[in-house]
Amino acid sequence: MIDFYIDTSKVCWGVIESYNDDTITILSSEWAPGIWAGVSDCWVSIKDPVTKATKDVFMVYSVDLEKRTLFVGAGIQNVGFGDLIYFKEKG
Repeated sequence: MIDFYIDTSKVCWGVIESYNDDTITILSSEWAPGIWAGVSDCWVSIKDPVTKATKDVFMVYSVDLEKRTLFVGAGIQNVGFGDLIYFKEKG
């Protein structure tokens, strides 16, 4: 059996289209429902598209596959259109 390992903290899993107080919507051109299906209680990092610097970190509590939204609870700040979504680095 061959196992493949991907460091998920190095792969962009979506681009922010919009956000409000508790949800982030991913651009339709970047949406891959198979990646997000079943995701809950998972940390994501929001990174600047140019510098790749981490702008914020959120817990994803649930995902709406039809609306392309991540429910992250209250307190979204420091993010904007075009920012990149990564699964959070270990540690």
